[in-house]
Amino acid sequence: MNALQPKTFKQWHRIKRLHAAAFTGSERKSLSIHRIRQEEGKADIWYFEENSTFIGYAIATPGRDKVLINYLAVTPSMRGQNLGSIILKKLQQQYAGKGLFAEVDIIPEGYPDKHRKFLRKQFYLKAGMKELGVLASYYETHLELVGIDCEMTFESYFQFYAETYNMYTASGLRPYKKPVGPENVTY
Repeated sequence: MNALQPKTFKQWHRIKRLHAAAFTGSERKSLSIHRIRQEEGKADIWYFEENSTFIGYAIATPGRDKVLINYLAVTPSMRGQNLGSIILKKLQQQYAGKGLFAEVDIIPEGYPDKHRKFLRKQFYLKAGMKELGVLASYYETHLELVGIDCEMTFESYFQFYAETYNMYTASGLRPYKKPVGPENVTY
C-alpha cells in the first residue's frame, strides 16, 4: 500500500466523497480547513492506494512528540479487509518516534448514530490503540482519547491543542466526567 500526499483533482475528489460518507455532519470539519493547515505545514493529508486503487485517507496533526489522527477512513467497498489497521501501521511508520492518538466520541444513550461511533472506537482498539484515560469536552462534544505508543493527561492534551492549533481553540477543551445514574454514558 502506498501513502501519498494527494496532488490531483481525482485524488482530492475521492477523499472529499469518502469524507462526506464516513463522517456525520457534526463530526466532519471542512476539508478546506485541513488543506490550508497542510499548506501551512500544520497538518498532513494522506491518500492511500494499492495498484492505483483508492483504499482510503487519513488526516493527521503532528506535534512535537504526538500525532493526532483527525480522520481515518477506508472506502466502503474495501472495508473488512484489515486495511484500516494497515493504514494505521503506515502512519506509525511515517511518524516513527511519536505516539499516535485519536479522539472518539462518548456516545449518550439514545443517540441516533450510536452504532457507527461505537464501531469507530472498536476499530482503534482492535488496531492496537489503548484507552488513555482522558475524557474531555470540546464545547458540547464529549470525547475519549485512545492512542498507541502514547501517554496523555488532560493537561498534555490541552497543551497539544495550544501548540498545534492555538490557545483560542484549546480554550474550548474541558475535562469531562461520566455522569452517574440511570442515563449513564455508554461506549
